[in-house]
Amino acid sequence: MAAAAAAGLWWTRTVSGEGDERVVELRGHETGEHGPGTVLASARLDLSPLVIGRANLAGTRVHSLLVNRGQVAPRIWWVESPETGAEPPAMTLIAFATADLPASRVIEQPRFRSMRVESSSQVGALRWWPAAGQIHQIYVAPEQRRQGIGTSLLFAAAAYSRLRDWPLLWGSGQRTDLGEVFVTRAHTVISGRVEARTHDLPPMTPTERAVGLPRRLIEPD
Repeated sequence: MAAAAAAGLWWTRTVSGEGDERVVELRGHETGEHGPGTVLASARLDLSPLVIGRANLAGTRVHSLLVNRGQVAPRIWWVESPETGAEPPAMTLIAFATADLPASRVIEQPRFRSMRVESSSQVGALRWWPAAGQIHQIYVAPEQRRQGIGTSLLFAAAAYSRLRDWPLLWGSGQRTDLGEVFVTRAHTVISGRVEARTHDLPPMTPTERAVGLPRRLIEPD
């Protein structure tokens, strides 16, 4: 999928710890009470969050992203991959569901390269341009589709952006056929932040990854 959508969540913010160890926690909600991106300075314990993100107080290091939806999402851990030399600079969140790290943990690329985890074992990834908030690509491994991972990627990236105080995520009108199906059937917090389709992009699924998989995982139905 490409250029899909972004999560229009509102947030509650709490701070815990002392000194340099202080941690900011954001809980993402969608109840219609507040506009997308709104951050309240107190927790709402009466609401079950769609996503919980934690970072250092300065917002320069995201520690964890926990998405509370679907069967796979609660097991996901993340690799952040900044592209500071790209034009424009980009960020990618890569999702893994292996037992190599605790669920929700966010690690940097140097740590990931020291681990014995193949990049091919990722369940999905989302790439966006932080300066504008525009999503460039969303990709879910073919065998992992139809499990809500694409939506989980969006929720996690939305939390990451809020923790870093970056612009809200949004999606342009350029997308694949699968991306169009994803947008039209998406959660309301996603479909509300995407432009109408303007350009058709080719499928992102490598031919070799599609062999032997059900058509419903490869083509729109």
